[in-house]
Amino acid sequence: MSENVQVEPLTQREAEERPIPVPFPVRVDIRSVALTGLFMLAVFYTLYFGRSFIVPLVLALLLSFLFNPLVRRLKRAHIPESVTAAAIVLALVSTVGYAAYALSGPASEWIARAPESIQKVESKLRKLRRHHASERAARRREMAGVEPYGARRDREKYEIEGAERVLAKLKGGLP
Repeated sequence: MSENVQVEPLTQREAEERPIPVPFPVRVDIRSVALTGLFMLAVFYTLYFGRSFIVPLVLALLLSFLFNPLVRRLKRAHIPESVTAAAIVLALVSTVGYAAYALSGPASEWIARAPESIQKVESKLRKLRRHHASERAARRREMAGVEPYGARRDREKYEIEGAERVLAKLKGGLP
């Protein structure tokens, strides 16, 4: 009896620790995966080629969702839906027109300054390209073991001066 008492808590602990295995509800077949992939490609290509039709349709649907509460409220106030829709369209068109008018001044200034800006950017890019080209050439020479003209003399001069300093310090430390 004591064995049964000891076994029961162990199985209960094990049952609590182990996750319950859940079988996968659908058997996965490679053909179904391939067909799903082909279907997704077909959907994306259809959306890509139909974008001139689908984008305005989706935009109209979103605007409908956006302005439908306003139309319902005004309908409760006994204003016809057609008048409300006309007012909303007029407000949208006038807002877009005003935005275009307000941005036309800064846009024309940016276009007038574009040649100067392009020249400045081109000159900065030329300097950057030259610097990058010289850095690449220096790296190539370094990798090939070729030193630029005068570098060997400078290195030898530095090595000689460095050796003289070390000797001078050693002499100064000796009696």
